[in-house]
Amino acid sequence: MAAQGSAAAGGDSSAQPEETSPGGFYIPKQPKVRVPRGPEPTGLVVRDIKKGSGSPLVPDAKFAFRYVGVEYDSGKTFETRWAQPFVIQKFGNGELLVGQERGMRGMRVGGRRELIIPEHLGYNDGTGPLIYVIELVSVTK
Repeated sequence: MAAQGSAAAGGDSSAQPEETSPGGFYIPKQPKVRVPRGPEPTGLVVRDIKKGSGSPLVPDAKFAFRYVGVEYDSGKTFETRWAQPFVIQKFGNGELLVGQERGMRGMRVGGRRELIIPEHLGYNDGTGPLIYVIELVSVTK
């Protein structure tokens, strides 16, 4: 599993109000992501914000997750799939960034995790390190 670490990023939704979609489905409020102070990390940083208690994410499983991605250098959100979860057909098939796949290992449904991904485990195109807050919504084996 990826190295565990702590960062100053937020994402705890326990004090935030719940939202519902027009169909009445629960949508947790999108977390605010804070960039930690100090030098950029050189390795993957993984921090559980909330441990899940549902099914574990295992290799080859189909799964859905919510996420928000923030640039480490600017603090700007560059992508988000919070209201509509993103579905991956097979965990470990290379659809995700290397840092995302490594950082999501061991998650369980209902869990929320912060990943600080160094550039070489992210897009590796000059964008710099990235911060993701990810919530695992479902796993189907």
